[in-house]
Amino acid sequence: MTSLLKAPALATLLAVGLGQAPAATPSSLPTEASLSANPAQLRDWADRLREGRSIIPAPLFPDQAEFALKLFKTLRVVDAPGSPTLSNTGCA
Repeated sequence: MTSLLKAPALATLLAVGLGQAPAATPSSLPTEASLSANPAQLRDWADRLREGRSIIPAPLFPDQAEFALKLFKTLRVVDAPGSPTLSNTGCA
């Protein structure tokens, strides 16, 4: 296990991942009751879905999110033929 943590990319990924709280927790997402109590919120979600916009909020820490995404895209799937990067597999 310690040999894995010596890899700079993995250590950086762990540091970024452990140092940041999730952007949306299940308790912060709208519930059926809150949507029916707030019709404007329901219309906003419906409009976003119809227009093809994201319903996921913007990252709280955009610089860290961008760095983490770039790092994630460099990771390789070692047990797939040719060891493609995750960005070439459709994961990101």
